Amino acid sequence: SARSPDIVIGDRFGASCGPGLADLVEGLFRARGYTTARNTPYAGVIVRQSTKVDATDFVRRDDGITIASAPRLAFDLAATLSPLDHASVVEQILHERLCGIDALAAIARRLAHPARPGSVRFVTTLSDRLPGGALESHPEVAVAKALQARGVPIHAQATWLQLPNGERARLDVSVPSVRWGVEIDVHPSHLLLEGTTKDKRRDRQARLLGWQIDRVTGMDLLNFDTTIDELIRLYERRRDEFSRGHPRSAT
Repeated sequence: SARSPDIVIGDRFGASCGPGLADLVEGLFRARGYTTARNTPYAGVIVRQSTKVDATDFVRRDDGITIASAPRLAFDLAATLSPLDHASVVEQILHERLCGIDALAAIARRLAHPARPGSVRFVTTLSDRLPGGALESHPEVAVAKALQARGVPIHAQATWLQLPNGERARLDVSVPSVRWGVEIDVHPSHLLLEGTTKDKRRDRQARLLGWQIDRVTGMDLLNFDTTIDELIRLYERRRDEFSRGHPRSAT
């Protein structure tokens, strides 16, 4: 197979600097024996300019490097990312406690404007967040958003079960009104014998409380649409059982 270059010169295809500068940098590396490539597979950073920069929009790290604050980063990325990817970034920021929802709302009030790129997406991401806590992974966001789009009244990281064996379990996403939860098992620990044994024990304990827990694995996500269709049918069956007053646990 072809050898990968030692260094990739990314200039955003001429958008982040003039061709002369990129040629100069590439020539210096080649003169020292390095192999180079231009913009493939990485084209470099996106340069963003703004006339509205507040002291709260950046932070200085311990090593002296200045970076965008979490709220400002979330706002600026809204102009570039897809709706799902942007929602995932916001959930990660909240999950890692880089800032709170109040700080995100505050920057929306300060910067959002119809003429400012990303404003609509940023506000939409905040307003469409699920009830509950921050989702903990991109697969959780993808599954939760897909269920939400299909009309499932899903809650995120909000339901704690006090299991009969004395343990507590928090569900990734759930519909408490019908005692239905979905666990998105993408962490490698779920593939090990200890992890699968723990998962099955939790599911049995949840059934003793009248809860139905359905699990989604990384392999399931490879057939994403089919998996979501299955979850929708499982939810609808559970909802119908509750409406008839005869809920049952999955077997």
